Amino acid sequence: MPPALRKHVRYPELLLQMQAAVYGLYHMTDPGVFYNREDLWTVASEVAPTAQREQAAQPMEPNFVLMKLPGERTVEFVEILPFTPASRNNLIGWIAGRSDDPHYGHGHRLQLPQDKAG
Repeated sequence: MPPALRKHVRYPELLLQMQAAVYGLYHMTDPGVFYNREDLWTVASEVAPTAQREQAAQPMEPNFVLMKLPGERTVEFVEILPFTPASRNNLIGWIAGRSDDPHYGHGHRLQLPQDKAG
């Protein structure tokens, strides 16, 4: 692909949504926690107006942002999708799809510490 065209390629939104759906369950590494689904994550919800002018919670859509990922030196264009624990409303982590060279197509995840608030 020509470099002038390649710089416009972005991480696919549908791919990140599918990865998020799978990662919400399979991020667990302890077999007992996994089997009992004690640490199930879901995509964070947002309140949005409906066609009837009411408000309803719905899963967030992926967002493209410019940010410096943890451990990186430069700002890059990434697509992120936040997670909350199942049936709770606090941010627990997020996954990101990277869109800039040389990391195009790579995923990144961040899990926030569960013992700290704020």
